[in-house]
Amino acid sequence: FYAHYDSDVSTVDNVGLQGGWLFALSETLSLKALLGARYTKSVFTRVRAEFSPVPPFFAFREIQETQDDWSGTGDIRIEKRGETYLAALGCDRSLTYSSEGEPLDRDRFYFSSNKILTERLSIAFNGTLYFTESTFARTPGEIEREDTRYFILTPSLVYKITENKVLNMAYSYQNIFDKTRRDNQKYDRNRIWIGVSWAFPQKR
Repeated sequence: FYAHYDSDVSTVDNVGLQGGWLFALSETLSLKALLGARYTKSVFTRVRAEFSPVPPFFAFREIQETQDDWSGTGDIRIEKRGETYLAALGCDRSLTYSSEGEPLDRDRFYFSSNKILTERLSIAFNGTLYFTESTFARTPGEIEREDTRYFILTPSLVYKITENKVLNMAYSYQNIFDKTRRDNQKYDRNRIWIGVSWAFPQKR
């Protein structure tokens, strides 16, 4: 795989290779296991204030810093599928990005399931625990280093209004623990939403 990410503060090129297996353990149970490595090259754009003893006393100058990083990648998933249900358990390691455009290592553990209750109604439950950490060390004055743990639980109901219209009702609880903060390291977030989605019927 190859990915290119470009923002105001960084340009990231990420290339990697994975290999693995897909096992059909039974008619309803399957296992996927992928392992590999990635190489990431990042170019950061910094804005530095330089001071002088004469007016205007300071000026801003852009500088660029290039950093390289090697890391492992992986994706392991076990899935159980029946006529009216689907359940999956897995973990993966991948590269993601912060809001400042900084590359982050992400380790994720998750569980997902859904069950058809009636012809129109189904229920789903998703749980995720993941950790994000800066791939590069930071020095004072640069982009703040990230080291955060996220825990998310999301139950939802899906109701089929018509053949092409679906009503979705969900609740999400998120717990965040930021190790880089001295105060207010831990906080919660609760969200409730209702959505309607529809598809245009196909012409026959």
